[in-house]
Amino acid sequence: MLNHPNIKIMLNTDFKEIIDIDYEKKKIFFLGQEFKGKLIFTGMIDEFFNFNYGYLPYRSLDLKFETIDQEYYQEAPVINYPNDYNFTRITEFKHIHPTKSDKTTILKEYPKSYQPNIDIPYYPVFTKESQERYNRYKEEADNFDNLIPLGRLADYKYYDMNSTIKRALEVFDEEIR
Repeated sequence: MLNHPNIKIMLNTDFKEIIDIDYEKKKIFFLGQEFKGKLIFTGMIDEFFNFNYGYLPYRSLDLKFETIDQEYYQEAPVINYPNDYNFTRITEFKHIHPTKSDKTTILKEYPKSYQPNIDIPYYPVFTKESQERYNRYKEEADNFDNLIPLGRLADYKYYDMNSTIKRALEVFDEEIR
């Protein structure tokens, strides 16, 4: 798929380096030319609109890897720890990609506040104010004929992976096909 002539891979590229937006005329430009196709935007909806209505709050993660001197650490690849620990989830990759070893590697996820331009935004923070602000961005997005916001950051919703895949397939059936 990546070798297809219609696919161009651009690493370490911010969308603002290749996309220009005419907010007044509701037009999107890709590499200087008006883009007539559908743009599926999965980034932060507030960033797409230059934070025009203010920043939306997000939560970030501090990810810590540990190597453990035992064959397995936990019963499943991913286990949530929602209440009794200062981390929220552990992923043990050996369950996903089995290997024969007396050691295992785990990844603990610690929640932390999101700092713009420093952290990666992972989850929306839901408050009445943030929902009202998001609704303003959503109204703005709806005025673009070829913009499809999709995903946790663009929809400003929490999605589990199964919901993410379901939503992507629905959007494809409704908007693309």
